Amino acid sequence: MRTLLLGLKIQGASKVKIALLSLLLALSISVFLVVSELSDLSTEDLDRAIAADSGEAGTYVVSVTDDIGLTIEDFRATLANADALFRDSSTQVAEVLPGIESECPPYSALGEPTMLVLYGADGLPVDLPFGANLPAGTELCYSGQKVPESAAYLPTDAEQASWGPVLFIDRNYRDIVALASTANIEFKVRVVTGRTDDELSQVRDATINALQSIGARQAVDVRSLVTVVRVDNGQATREASRSVKVVYGVIGWGVLALGAISVLVAELIVVRQRTWFFGLVRALGGRGRHIAALVLVDVLTVVTCGLISALAITALAQPIVTDFVNSAFQVNANLLRAQRVPGLLVGAVGVVVIAALPPGIRAVREQPINVLEHSG
Repeated sequence: MRTLLLGLKIQGASKVKIALLSLLLALSISVFLVVSELSDLSTEDLDRAIAADSGEAGTYVVSVTDDIGLTIEDFRATLANADALFRDSSTQVAEVLPGIESECPPYSALGEPTMLVLYGADGLPVDLPFGANLPAGTELCYSGQKVPESAAYLPTDAEQASWGPVLFIDRNYRDIVALASTANIEFKVRVVTGRTDDELSQVRDATINALQSIGARQAVDVRSLVTVVRVDNGQATREASRSVKVVYGVIGWGVLALGAISVLVAELIVVRQRTWFFGLVRALGGRGRHIAALVLVDVLTVVTCGLISALAITALAQPIVTDFVNSAFQVNANLLRAQRVPGLLVGAVGVVVIAALPPGIRAVREQPINVLEHSG
């Protein structure tokens, strides 16, 4: 505690140095925050465009024929309890009804589309924009009953990349369509891992393992019933998006490193100027840890003041940045996102280590007799 108080008293005599170093470090941190936000804004839009055109990274569609007598509820429950791949909130399960032609004219407007009833990870039907994208005048009739246009949805090209050329049907009309055919009902599962590595075999193995016990009871080899297809593409574009993040990251962390090096150089100069003082402390019985603590207090003061100043500068600049970016690019910028706190803490610790370690080692290694003789 006494060492800490002594270090703070020494800082009180170096207000100009502390202010200048803190300002320099604050500017480095502010630039780091700005570059991080630019990285997020640039890559978020790019990633959304890639996902819309090519599917989300690591998207697989698992197809399972209904030869093992499972209801959709049983099928979902079996997968949900089997493997972490199927517990993600983005997982969707579809009940695949046989493709049949409408019984009312125009009969071939849609051909014989495969009908899907889509469920989310919570087991509830997905709220789709029913009635959208259908050709004008489309009428759907099955089992002598009419399915209203507002109960059908023709998926977009991006959605068809996952599910194929299908037609989504409202859950309330599922039985009408199912009664129109005696063919088997199948299941499809859309799994999104979010990873670019090829995990097709892992997804297939997880599905087979989940259904293995049911297949054994029914004397069915479930391996012959499971098909897995990876449906996302655009890997080259995803690599480009990651490269953009890397470039921004190098710039941001590089600026922060320059700030740390600046503090390091200043501390080395300070240690050199105070070698007589450190030697005197050692001559009076002070230990190496006391001297190292004095150097550490010096660096921590600069880093703390610089971090607080950077946050204050960024908070004051936030409205200006928001207005400019919104008017110029029609996006919302937030320089103080919560997810940047870990990065800031890591950066602050890195600055402390870079700026305090070499000066501290140098100060501790000074022999008191040499310092005092040199001073005299």
